[in-house]
Amino acid sequence: MLEAFAHFPLNGIINPNVTILQILMYCVTWVCAVFLLFFFFQLGVLLFLSDLEQDFINPITFCQKLNRWMFPEVYVTFAASVLLMLCFDWLGFLVLMVPLIVIQVQRIRNNAVKFDSSNIFIHFGASKKSTIIRMVMYLLLFFFILYRIMSSLLVRIIPHDIMDQLRS
Repeated sequence: MLEAFAHFPLNGIINPNVTILQILMYCVTWVCAVFLLFFFFQLGVLLFLSDLEQDFINPITFCQKLNRWMFPEVYVTFAASVLLMLCFDWLGFLVLMVPLIVIQVQRIRNNAVKFDSSNIFIHFGASKKSTIIRMVMYLLLFFFILYRIMSSLLVRIIPHDIMDQLRS
């Protein structure tokens, strides 16, 4: 079964002894990068919202520029939560992903995934608040996953006797 993953690149090296957990860890590093990109995307949305508030951009252009990125954000959030569950990272899933999933499901139920140019000013405050909350959650997820990656690498690199001395 693992022969299918023998050509899978891990840290730039072709390794025939790749385990499923290593593949998942490789995917988690990409999810970490995606969360950082989504943080900057939310920052851009916040800047666009402030431009819209100051009337530097019209609502139709605002919606055309941002609506194409809303559904991929929802899909990647759900895929990242499944990936964290597969990696058995229950703390990251329960503490950080569940609130983000709740926000995304609430946006889907309220048809607020995409911006509507006709009533953007009616829901302007809620859109700004939701954007700020998602931006903070993506930044927290980025640092949490980065911490988990670094700690797992340190456990593998540093010998166990030195780790025991550091813990005590």
